Amino acid sequence: CTRASSRSSRTWAAVTWAPPRRRPRRSSCSSRSPKTTIRTPTDIATEGPWLRQTLEEIVVQLRRLFDLNGCAFLVVDWEEQFIRPAAAWFASPQVREALGAVLSRRYEPRRAGITEAAIERGSPLLMDDITQWPGADALRRRLEEQLPAEQARLTWNFYASSALLACPVQTPDGRMLGVLALSADAFSEEEVRSAGVFAGLAAIALDRSDLLGREERRTREELMLNRAVHELGASLELDDVYRAIVRQAAHLSGASKVMLTRQEPASRDLRVLHSRGFSERVRQARFVVGEGMIGRVAETRRPYASQEIDRARFLPWVIDEE
Repeated sequence: CTRASSRSSRTWAAVTWAPPRRRPRRSSCSSRSPKTTIRTPTDIATEGPWLRQTLEEIVVQLRRLFDLNGCAFLVVDWEEQFIRPAAAWFASPQVREALGAVLSRRYEPRRAGITEAAIERGSPLLMDDITQWPGADALRRRLEEQLPAEQARLTWNFYASSALLACPVQTPDGRMLGVLALSADAFSEEEVRSAGVFAGLAAIALDRSDLLGREERRTREELMLNRAVHELGASLELDDVYRAIVRQAAHLSGASKVMLTRQEPASRDLRVLHSRGFSERVRQARFVVGEGMIGRVAETRRPYASQEIDRARFLPWVIDEE
């Protein structure tokens, strides 16, 4: 991102640069709001031991109560429209091979699997025979498009030979977090109701984990900002301040490249004061206010986070160099 100061007529620009993060394209047909997300796929992969132990204990109790061949807690990131398992268990390597390939994937209600179908209806969904489901053909085509032919055949055959149950995992205040997905030879009405209770317990665990995580992140961010302020005030020498700004920008943002520039008083040129990670050519360059995204931010004095759609507005030689 870039930022320009408006405290005086002199323009300062701080540039942080990190590898772009590819995000799955957001689906336009989902009725769920992105604001209901509580975590990202990355968060799930780095969850603390408390949540994992809680979900694994729920899985143990499910296995005692039901004669299952597979079980998974699937969490949806609404912002990225992505599904990822928070915990899973399979009765055999064959079941793992059949289901493991579809646990992490895009959220696609238009070509819904049982996860999307249960979430969109907002209540438990039991499929004793998926081949009779109205969305079966679309789901099968999606498997064939997204998986190798043999894997798609294996997964579909497992679906067709099993009873599948998906229970929405929803907090008491109505936030939809994901589903509890179960597979077995068959499910009774009583088992469907019991599975819903376990889904509610999982929602409480996930919600509590999110609250703890947000408090931990807030405390960590406050500590990092306090350290940054302390370091910036440690010296009155401008070179030391420039170095501290770049160092703290890299630390706080996690960016691999950081550059601090200043507009020269008698020109429209931006001169690099200090940088980290950039090539010698970029460090020695002069950027013109108004040209490229760096110059445009200096001109408009508004923060900007780079997007692929704006590639044509970047300075081509900087992209090639970096």
